[in-house]
Amino acid sequence: MAASVWRDRAVFLTGGNGFVGSWTARALVDAGARVVALVRDRVPNGGLRLQGLLDRVSCVHGDLLDAPLLQRAVAEYEVTVCLHLGAQAMVGVAHRCPTGTFGANVMGTANLLEACRLAGVRHVVLASSDKVYGAADRLPYREDTPLLGSAPYEASKVCAELAATSYARTYGLSIAAARCANVYGGGDLNFSRLVPETMRALDLLKLFLTHPQSLAIVVDEFGGTEGIITMSDIVEAAPAATTCTRRMRPGPTSRWERTA
Repeated sequence: MAASVWRDRAVFLTGGNGFVGSWTARALVDAGARVVALVRDRVPNGGLRLQGLLDRVSCVHGDLLDAPLLQRAVAEYEVTVCLHLGAQAMVGVAHRCPTGTFGANVMGTANLLEACRLAGVRHVVLASSDKVYGAADRLPYREDTPLLGSAPYEASKVCAELAATSYARTYGLSIAAARCANVYGGGDLNFSRLVPETMRALDLLKLFLTHPQSLAIVVDEFGGTEGIITMSDIVEAAPAATTCTRRMRPGPTSRWERTA
């Protein structure tokens, strides 16, 4: 990450206490940025604490559904760039609690975009998901692949992109959406994700080989063939997307189109 680009820039980072957010915060702080992190819950093993960043970032405690808090934070900290990584990101939770997922991922995104519009923040990066494509017939995905996601988590991400499209086209915000696959890297303590789950399964296999009577079967409720991406790629790509020269074009596929 180029330090000259980020030095002394005020960056509002949602999801800053999470797995991806804390690694992004670390990279931004190391590059000289003034990071303002939105933190919902105070947890003992939060990402910012694990990264040793609690004394190096400004924490705003609240959630994405608190529109006045977002507007105050973005304005008072004189934010120039927003990296929107916060979301209800668990597929299983989305199936069990769809309304909460739509609230956080759709209305939360709209609240943040409105805060950016009111404060004059022009550059926003939205962490989306490759789940927006749903059950696509052709692989690999392309940016013009139709967005067919229909399950609660998938649909919430599609709606969030549509909200971003609306703000980009209507109010001129420069918004880039990164459709990430499964992210893996150090410090991921969420064992419902692919790599941590695999490592835990290997531990269970070793346990079974040494103690056959302790056989345990691990079933992925929402399994399937998934793409994965390294944390280092995400940390480099998310901030770099602020310089993207493409904008969202409204339409049935909500695809990217290069603009002059």
